[in-house]
Amino acid sequence: ERERERERERERESEREMCSFAREREKVRTMLLRLAVRISPSLRTLPRELVLGQRSRSMCASGAVPRGESASRAGAEATTNENSPVASRRPKVLVLTGPTAVGKTATSIALAKALDGEIISADSVQVYRGLDVGTAKVTAAEMDGVPHHCIDILDVSEEFSAGMFHGMAEALIEEILGRGKTPIVVGGTGLYLRWLTQGRPNTPVATPESEAVVKRALRALFEREGAADDDDDRPNGDLDRDGDGDGDGDGDGDGDGDGDDTNDSDENGRRWDLAVGLVASLGDAETAERLRVQERMNWYRMHRVLDILMQCPGKTLKELDRQQEGAAYDFRCWFLVRDRVELYRRIDYRVELMMTGGMLTETYDQLQDYIGVEDDDQMTCASRSIGYRDILRFLWERAKPGGGGAESVTADDVLHLTSLTQASTRQYSHRQMKWFRGEPAFRWLLVDDGEDALRAVTRTILDQFDAPQPSSEPDPLKAHRMTKEEERGMRRYATEMRVLKEGSEALERCAEELARLVGRVRDDRANEK
Repeated sequence: ERERERERERERESEREMCSFAREREKVRTMLLRLAVRISPSLRTLPRELVLGQRSRSMCASGAVPRGESASRAGAEATTNENSPVASRRPKVLVLTGPTAVGKTATSIALAKALDGEIISADSVQVYRGLDVGTAKVTAAEMDGVPHHCIDILDVSEEFSAGMFHGMAEALIEEILGRGKTPIVVGGTGLYLRWLTQGRPNTPVATPESEAVVKRALRALFEREGAADDDDDRPNGDLDRDGDGDGDGDGDGDGDGDGDDTNDSDENGRRWDLAVGLVASLGDAETAERLRVQERMNWYRMHRVLDILMQCPGKTLKELDRQQEGAAYDFRCWFLVRDRVELYRRIDYRVELMMTGGMLTETYDQLQDYIGVEDDDQMTCASRSIGYRDILRFLWERAKPGGGGAESVTADDVLHLTSLTQASTRQYSHRQMKWFRGEPAFRWLLVDDGEDALRAVTRTILDQFDAPQPSSEPDPLKAHRMTKEEERGMRRYATEMRVLKEGSEALERCAEELARLVGRVRDDRANEK
C-alpha cells in the first residue's frame, strides 16, 4: 500500500510538472500573439504550430495518425466518410460526461475496470489540492485502484484554463496509449471537452485593451438606450464551476458559472437583449440567436463573443471557430442523464453532505487569503467556484466591523448558504444539459440507481465503444423536450432538507462551526493590525 501511494505521488508530481509546462506555454503563446498584433494589427492569429503545438513522435509510435499533411488528408477523409478505414485505425478515447451528481464517478470506474483504462479528469475545480469536500472529489476508496490524472495538481492560488487542459489531456492520452491502456476522459466542464474532441479554436486571445473596447461599447450602448449598466449584475457563466470566463479562445466562459447566473430581471434582461443586438449588428446573427435563447444571461460568454468579433471585423465565430485539421483520435462520447427531479434531489442531498462534511472549514483553511477580496479580478478560479465564493462572502460580511461577529450567526445562516449552493449547482447542471444538447458527438444515456442499472449502462457503452464506427442513429434522449406536465413538476420543485432539518443536531453543529470560523476571521484581521 505504501508503494502504491509513493507511485501515485510520483504520478501527481509528473502531472504538476506537465501543468507548469502547459501554463508557461500559454503565457508564451499569449505574449507572442499580443506582440504580433502590435506589430501588425491585421495579424489576429498565429500559425497553427504555435496555436496547437507539435505532438511528440510517441504519437506515431502508439499508432495514432500523425499531425502532418497526410494526417490532415486522413482526418478530412474520416470526417466526410464515416465508413472510412482511417477512422477505425485511430486510437479510441472514451469521453464520459453529464450534469453534476448524475453518477459519472461510479460509471467511469466500472468502465475503466472493463477496459483496463486510466481516467483523465475534465473538471475545472478538482485540479486544486485541498478542495476535496466542496468539489465532491473522487476518493482513493472510490478510485479502487484505477489511475486518475489531472486531480490535485495545482495550488488554489494558481489559474487553470481550457488551453492548459487541452495540452495536458493530449499529452496524457499519448502516455496512456503508450502503456497499452484505454484513455477515459471524465468530467462536466463543457469547454474543456469541446476543445479536446473538436480542436482548439483559432480565435484571438483577449487582451486588456480588447476587453476595455468591449466594456466601452456596451457602456455607450446602455447609456444611449437608457439602460444603466451595473457591473455587479454581470453573472459568472459557462461550463466550468469556477466561472472565470476562461478568456482564451471562443469559450463560453468556464467554469462555469458558480452563482445565480440566471439573473434575468427586467433591467438586466433588457441590457442582455441590447447586447445580443450588438452581436447581430457585428454580422454574426447565428451567434446572436444562440446567445438570445440557449446562453441567455451568460455575461462572460457575451463579453468574450464581442471581444472576438470586434478584433476580427467581418468574421463570424463559425468562421473563426476551430482548425479542422484531422482528429488524431477516435473519440467515443457519452452524456449521462437522469430524470430532472431525481437529479435535483441528488444535487440537494450532496450539498447537504458537503456542508456537514467539512466544506465550511475547508473554505477557511484553503481560501482564507480571499476573504474580504471584493474585486473579482483578484479572485482565482478556485475562490470563484460554486459554494466557496458564497461562504467566503458570508465570512467577511459577518467578520468585518459592524458585521455582527460570531454572535450573530444562526442556524438560518447555514440553511441560507446551503440553499444558495444548491440553487447554483442546479443552475449549473441545467447549463450543462443545454450545452451538451448542442454537442453532436455526444450520445445521451439514461442512468438510474442500483447495481443492475450501472451494469446495463456500462454494457451499452462498452458495446458501442467496441463498434467499428460511432452510432449514427437518432438520439431520442437528446432530442427530448420536457412535456407540459414535466414543466409543471419542475415549477413546483422545492428543496427538501434531509440532513440539515430545522432543530437537528447536524444543523446546530454547522451553525457552531460557521460561528467559530467568523470569529477566527475577525481575530485574523485584528492580528494583522
